[in-house]
Amino acid sequence: AAFLLLWATRWWYTRKIVAALWKWLDHVQSADAGAVYGRLHPQLRADVDQPILAAFLECVKDRLGKCEREAQGVGLSLSKAEIGNIHTVRARVRFAKGWAKCEVAACGDHVTAFYVRPEKLTLELVHYVKPDAYEQRAEVLLGHMLEKRADVV
Repeated sequence: AAFLLLWATRWWYTRKIVAALWKWLDHVQSADAGAVYGRLHPQLRADVDQPILAAFLECVKDRLGKCEREAQGVGLSLSKAEIGNIHTVRARVRFAKGWAKCEVAACGDHVTAFYVRPEKLTLELVHYVKPDAYEQRAEVLLGHMLEKRADVV
């Protein structure tokens, strides 16, 4: 009976975490950088550049196609961090145009880390970054450089 209870608990937990993976991949597939950025943990947001995130999402959508919601080799882990418990799910996921290794780690409703790595295709982000994505930042930086404001460079 104890074994059955343990198995049932693991089965329920696995389904719950895999459902979280599908939900996250739905966000990624939407290619809505603002919505994806909003789901990131505040500490991760500080390290994520929105134009690069937008390029990554467009690239994944274009190169992999729709997520087919089929997973193999699902792995789960739980770790403790300063921000709380982090639940991580890893799986090999089938997309319309091939398989990819995916991982998402979350603390509560916020994603703390993620990746999508195609097995056969490459994600060449340079082709997906919008030409004007850094125009305003470059103008500000050049203006500061011309004013010789080393404190902001």
